[in-house]
Amino acid sequence: ILDTSGSISDQDIADFFVEINKIYKEGHKIHVVESDCAIAKTWDYKGDLPEVVTGRGGTDFDPGLEYANEYRKQSVVVYFTDGYASSPRVECKSKIIWCISRGGINQPLQNCPGNFVYLDNVKQ
Repeated sequence: ILDTSGSISDQDIADFFVEINKIYKEGHKIHVVESDCAIAKTWDYKGDLPEVVTGRGGTDFDPGLEYANEYRKQSVVVYFTDGYASSPRVECKSKIIWCISRGGINQPLQNCPGNFVYLDNVKQ
């Protein structure tokens, strides 16, 4: 799930796609869900960067997690975000990894299950 809210910079999006491409090159199928406070667009990643991402509004994690639960074909959900939002109310039925942007929150969200990875600590 790709957070496309207004607080996500173009550099954050570029950083997220560096990580998405690494996962893709390992042979994993990736379905991208662009979401801010609602699902904007979904598509299968095939190694090409999108010209634009849609959204740029507020942030609500629940629509993306609801989508993942409804179309549960994934073994892991990776939520790329800066983390600036309220903790989700929806429980993800899959394992979830929160990938936090360089300028994002520096501590895990309260009452938020899953693992947190910080791009500040990831070798590019």
